[in-house]
Amino acid sequence: MNRLRLLVVDDDAGIRDVVRAYATREGFLVSEAADGHDAVDQVDAERPDIVILDLMVPGIDGWELCRRWRASGRLPIIVLTARGAESERILGLGLGADDYMVKPFSPLELMARVRTVLRRTGEERPIGPEYGADTVLDRGALHIDLARRRANCHGRDLALTRRQLDLLARLVRNGDRVSTRLELLEVLGDGQVAATDRAVDQHMVALRRALHIAGSGLHIASVRGLGYRLEGMEAG
Repeated sequence: MNRLRLLVVDDDAGIRDVVRAYATREGFLVSEAADGHDAVDQVDAERPDIVILDLMVPGIDGWELCRRWRASGRLPIIVLTARGAESERILGLGLGADDYMVKPFSPLELMARVRTVLRRTGEERPIGPEYGADTVLDRGALHIDLARRRANCHGRDLALTRRQLDLLARLVRNGDRVSTRLELLEVLGDGQVAATDRAVDQHMVALRRALHIAGSGLHIASVRGLGYRLEGMEAG
């Protein structure tokens, strides 16, 4: 699967570092630009799938970049700026930005907005397991049928809630890759980051217990600072 490309345009290196860290953790290929001219070159050369744009970058400012990129084609843009006046927000959206976020900001909320914009513009691969092309998932003795909303191990049904089934499906889909907390929060919140880290942890405890009782040979490992990964019975 091709990874999506994200370009962050900001003259503050600290902001670029934060966005890069969180976006990389979510699986994006991240490029950076510190001024408007570099941003234009990056878009022409790399064709990013989405841009995080500060309005006050030197060279060509963010207002003009919005105008240019919207006139030349469909490039999803999220404005990330210290300029929070309502008139500026309206102007930014009017120039073609898909979303407008004011600094200081939550990196988790920014990533959630990135996913939302990409879904809305048709660029994002669906997040929730219920939207995947494959509705039947297998990992060792574990069998998940998303269409029928059932999971079983060694032929015996697992007693899982709807959200637990979706979380388990996400873990199976990701194979040996870590399922980040943001991904899992989005699964719990039905595409909106409305759940809590504690809710994720509680569901993981329940899933571990269910897999252990079923003799699945699978274990849900906690990866410090990142999320969870399903281990055991080699991923396909």
